[in-house]
Amino acid sequence: MITFQQNSTRFTYRVAGIVRHDNSVLFEQSYDKTFWNLPGGRAELRESASEGLIREMREELGVTATVVRLVYIIENFFTYKSIFHHEIGFYFLMTFPPDTYLYTHPGPFARAHNDQPLNFAWLSLSELEHLPVYPSFLRTGLQSLPEHPTYIVHNDE
Repeated sequence: MITFQQNSTRFTYRVAGIVRHDNSVLFEQSYDKTFWNLPGGRAELRESASEGLIREMREELGVTATVVRLVYIIENFFTYKSIFHHEIGFYFLMTFPPDTYLYTHPGPFARAHNDQPLNFAWLSLSELEHLPVYPSFLRTGLQSLPEHPTYIVHNDE
């Protein structure tokens, strides 16, 4: 995983997927967190961002995702548990096979990843603005996706 820490600052190279279905977007919540983020994880050395995302979806959800296109390149700055984070994220529009359980399960639902539980839920686009979703710009940024990859510097402090 491409992540390292120097003193009280952690750098992470993250990949995440945007999956829309019935005016909702799929989000995940780690076992120890009170907020939602897009499903994905840390990329690994010698793997492209899209390969990393496909791997993460297999590991977390047990399905093979199809990457449609890059939507956002996000340089995200935030503090969590007294650690300052500098995160570079590649956020892709993706789909799952049409017959997957994910499209028929109303959620929320739990899955285990690396022996840690993850919660997944389809969050309504119309309610995102009022939910603990991070990075926080996604609360409005997922309403209408840009046609071309968009670079964003975001600070959630």
